[in-house]
Amino acid sequence: MRPLPVFPVAVKLVEPRALDARLEKLKERVRRRAYDLYCRRGNRGCETDDWKKAEGECCAAPLAGMADEENDIRITACVPDVNASDLIVDVLPNEIVIEADRGGEIERYKRFHLPAPIDAAHVEARMHGSELDVLAPKAKPAR
Repeated sequence: MRPLPVFPVAVKLVEPRALDARLEKLKERVRRRAYDLYCRRGNRGCETDDWKKAEGECCAAPLAGMADEENDIRITACVPDVNASDLIVDVLPNEIVIEADRGGEIERYKRFHLPAPIDAAHVEARMHGSELDVLAPKAKPAR
């Protein structure tokens, strides 16, 4: 069996406000769906459960895990039915957001709050089949 090709994925340094603005349309869809679920249950029950269900339906966030290694933080995500060219890894010093963008509109995203600051300028991301691998070197302490 031939190994799957590896494709680079766009990594972009972003400002928190710019990222929040880009995600706002998708967040609004989640808000509307969570409210709809709450209303369908007669305005009773747990709003948090409605929110989580709405996020799952609207964002279809990828299954993902994060490992805090000695010198790096590694994120691995399963992103089926997405091309490497449709993925963007947004990088902030303490956060990484993986988003699937089709036709200029964010379809889904997954946000990772990192356990340590990273060197945002040196984050790398690669797609291998339906698996995305993000390697973020930890920031060196100031001397």
